[in-house]
Amino acid sequence: MVFSYKRSYAYFAVLLPNPRSASEKVCKQIDVIIRPLGVRISPLHGTCREGSVLELVCRSWGSRPPAEITWWMKNFRLHNVTGYRFEVDTSSSSLSLYPLASDNGKVIVCKAENPKLPGILLTDSITLNVTFPPKVTLSLKTYSSSSLSEGDTVALICNVVSNPAVGPVLWTFVQETSVAPPYKKFPQEGPQTLVLERLQPWHKGSYRCRATNSEGFGESNALWLAVRHRPICKAGQQVSYGAYFGETLNIRCEVEAEPATVSFHWGFSNTVVQHSNVSFVSRGLKSMATYTPTDDIHLGSLFCWANNSAGEQHVPCTFTVFKPGVYV
Repeated sequence: MVFSYKRSYAYFAVLLPNPRSASEKVCKQIDVIIRPLGVRISPLHGTCREGSVLELVCRSWGSRPPAEITWWMKNFRLHNVTGYRFEVDTSSSSLSLYPLASDNGKVIVCKAENPKLPGILLTDSITLNVTFPPKVTLSLKTYSSSSLSEGDTVALICNVVSNPAVGPVLWTFVQETSVAPPYKKFPQEGPQTLVLERLQPWHKGSYRCRATNSEGFGESNALWLAVRHRPICKAGQQVSYGAYFGETLNIRCEVEAEPATVSFHWGFSNTVVQHSNVSFVSRGLKSMATYTPTDDIHLGSLFCWANNSAGEQHVPCTFTVFKPGVYV
């Protein structure tokens, strides 16, 4: 018997004695079935930017017949295969992916299996590294079950999903009230949680956060912060009024309040008299007093108060009435 072997087949010949003639030679070729010897995905890394194409090739060798190659992600077979190639004992398959940010960290598996040896397979895998600009949302954490009021504490949480990681978060604030806040100006860099302690009226407004990495930047939704508070004087009002005796003044008082339903009252005071007999009309957050000084005793200060459901105004708005050339 003569035996020879190649990867694709085995060949042997047997000489059989024949008494009537010369020995007879019988030849037989046998197909050899062999499991895959190896499988490899290239490139070896799975890094790509969100929305761009990632081309992967899986190559298997040593299988007889050539291995069938399939692609998988989380036990789901992938069908966006762009090409196959088969040779004597090798096979390859190409896969095109357009990964999303949500695919970051997922594992792509290539399986190579000899169709004549089901269940005997080799696998290789890569982990997707999908880079993308930050995806940013802003949420509010309160420490009170009721609406926010003066003195409460809240935390603004900047939720960032990104790859690669971001640097410091940039906070922006569009203030609603006219009173300047006595803290560091916005925008400002800081951590991903901004704690606002002992809320004051000037905390009222719209907040955003913004994060940046090497892929770009992302900006959050606007979060509106309303602080329930007593009325306060609106900044920037005219506070001094000059008038000759007998001249009528229209003195406007404007406040800021949350809630904005308020009621007003006025008063007058100087070193001689003090009274609340001041004529006025009010609408919304504004009140207009009509005042006519007739002699020196009517020169002094007019006071405007307001109150809402949060309480009465702590410090009244003060307006000085003087005779031109004689400032009181």
